[in-house]
Amino acid sequence: MTNRDNSIDILRSIALIGMIISHCEPHWIIMQFREFDVSLIVFLSGVSYMLSAKRYGGEVQYLPYCWKRFKRLVFPTWVFLLIYYAVLYTGTSITGNLNVKWVEILHNFTLTTGWYVWIIRVFLIIALVAPFLYKLSIRTSNRYFWWLFTGVLIAYEFVAKLSRCDAYYYLTMCIPYMMIFSYGAISDRMSKRNLLIVAIVSFVIFVLAAIYYYVVTGAFQPTQIRKYPPQLYYTSYAIAVTTILWMYRKGITQLCDSLRISNLFSFIGSHTLWIYFWHVIVLLVIGARISNPVLLFVTVFLIAVIIDYLQVRIIEFIFSKVNNEKVKNNLSIIFLG
Repeated sequence: MTNRDNSIDILRSIALIGMIISHCEPHWIIMQFREFDVSLIVFLSGVSYMLSAKRYGGEVQYLPYCWKRFKRLVFPTWVFLLIYYAVLYTGTSITGNLNVKWVEILHNFTLTTGWYVWIIRVFLIIALVAPFLYKLSIRTSNRYFWWLFTGVLIAYEFVAKLSRCDAYYYLTMCIPYMMIFSYGAISDRMSKRNLLIVAIVSFVIFVLAAIYYYVVTGAFQPTQIRKYPPQLYYTSYAIAVTTILWMYRKGITQLCDSLRISNLFSFIGSHTLWIYFWHVIVLLVIGARISNPVLLFVTVFLIAVIIDYLQVRIIEFIFSKVNNEKVKNNLSIIFLG
């Protein structure tokens, strides 16, 4: 496969939109509806890894691969944090209400946090084990894979509660996402019928869990209550929606084509990391000034995309002036992700 799969970029952009929506504090129904976004991104990472592995023969030099993933995920995060704290310091120093906690800054730079960059920690850990997950996935039949998949998610319901240690939490919360990544890695060999079965079974588990929590609490409980760490109530819903979106990705792409937004979504889907970062900074600057969640989302989303577009144009201009390929490659890794 030589060309970038447009449907993957479109689905990735849908996931990013869901993340930005969640940070604009919408109505709880909308919050529940978009509770698949992180899982969809992880699933698509598995799909992309599978496509890349097939293209390059499936073998990677592990240490160079890890270093490349570290540069692609952590270096941009550090640049973002420097910009974020520069903006925060400028704004709070003007108002005289500077309250920067260095311990929190350290946690953010080391990714040992529940703040916006927690998702980078998840992506990094998954990236480090991705070659092993991929080999396990392709060497396992669909039947045994789903026995393993189901067994791990059920066992995780107990594993997640074994310790309150932060290090234990940060590492083990990646386990369900690792399984979702592996699901993405085998998605090409699954028939539409099998995908439909996965979606139906996952949705039934979600409904049964929702009924249980309703009986216990007297009200519907959003899957967010089991997201940190991601337990079966959360993952079952996320897997069901992710599977449906994957099954009908061609129809979604055709709809985007008919609405003439495919190019926009393709741009967003190929620059999700920095659009995600920019939306955090935009929220910092204007979040308190807009009380309407819909208006806040539209404003934050559009500004973040525009800033990223300008960033891409600037980097491309620098490319035209620089002949050093190593410099170009590093700039691309850090600023065009």
